[in-house]
Amino acid sequence: MLRFFRTIRKNLIEEDNVRKYLLYAIGEILLVVIGILIALQINNWNEEQKRELKVNQYLVQIQNELLNDLGTLEEVIKRLEFLDNYMEKVIKNQLTKSDYKENPSLRFLIGSSATSNITDEGFKRLLEVIDETNFSDEKVLLDLKKFYVQYKKQLETINNTFLSYGHDRNNRVYENFDWASTQDPLINKLGDEEIEFLLNNPIYKNSVVRYRGIAIGNALQFYHLLQMEIASIY
Repeated sequence: MLRFFRTIRKNLIEEDNVRKYLLYAIGEILLVVIGILIALQINNWNEEQKRELKVNQYLVQIQNELLNDLGTLEEVIKRLEFLDNYMEKVIKNQLTKSDYKENPSLRFLIGSSATSNITDEGFKRLLEVIDETNFSDEKVLLDLKKFYVQYKKQLETINNTFLSYGHDRNNRVYENFDWASTQDPLINKLGDEEIEFLLNNPIYKNSVVRYRGIAIGNALQFYHLLQMEIASIY
């Protein structure tokens, strides 16, 4: 093709036909410009296709992350229901000395928790490219933003509540009871003084009531809501 144009140009020069040569030159320039514009359009189309592909990849990643989070959430709810069941027994005085001897981990009802996290790596990546694409499903995007921004913040608050209650409970016990300051609960077996505290101390019972209502109860309610939200998005 280039050889063909060179031949035409050479003939026009040899014929000393300036007008035809200028028209030819202008036509050749227009062809080059049109070619560049077509190339740019093709390049832009290719880039758009790449971004659309990334959007689809990130949506699949979000779907997989939600599925994994849902599985984790189910295990967390089971753990919280277990704790809630034993706290009810504490409040109703249904636990015995033998129960604590057989299951020393019951000493950790306050402070014990089962926390869950929201994996948002796919969502973060989606936000990086979404404005440069023709993604038009505004409802899906709004639902995702609500889930990953609003619910993630609520989840962090719940997790902090568990940590705060556990820390405060341990401090109160260590400050007020000698048996607590002279043993390592991760090593030592439950002693009679500690079991007496767990069975009969009214301050401990009140702490269990508050912890069950504020930490465990709120967490269970929120996690069940989270389950439904994930299921609806997924």
